[in-house]
Amino acid sequence: MELYPDHIYSKPELTALPPYLFSGADFALIPSRDELFGLVTVEFGRKGSLSVGSRLGGLGLMPGWVSRLSHNVFGGLADYLVSGSLSQFKKAIKEALKSTPKERQLLRARSAIQRFPIVEWRQRTEDFHKEYPRKP
Repeated sequence: MELYPDHIYSKPELTALPPYLFSGADFALIPSRDELFGLVTVEFGRKGSLSVGSRLGGLGLMPGWVSRLSHNVFGGLADYLVSGSLSQFKKAIKEALKSTPKERQLLRARSAIQRFPIVEWRQRTEDFHKEYPRKP
């Protein structure tokens, strides 16, 4: 910023979101197509809001409703619409809205205790690399 004062400006602010933002919602709509882990689903899930989104990257690991959205993360809106991802996302939303209070209660309870088997994931990655070693 000091080298290019007329071209670059940055004012990062860290804010703490109030808990009611997470727990006051029934659902968290997450239309992302390129999440590596899906931390936002964990944040909402731990507070009782069920996610509606895609089973992509790290998304879909928390209880909720997921669709198989496009894996073309480099495309724009046109690719998103053409791939059928938007219609799949709408279908997941409709399924979530049709759910019963009992179903949502059970999914919220599962969200509170959901764990992520990092050791298992690491072993799968190592096994993959053993099966498909890099060529020098």
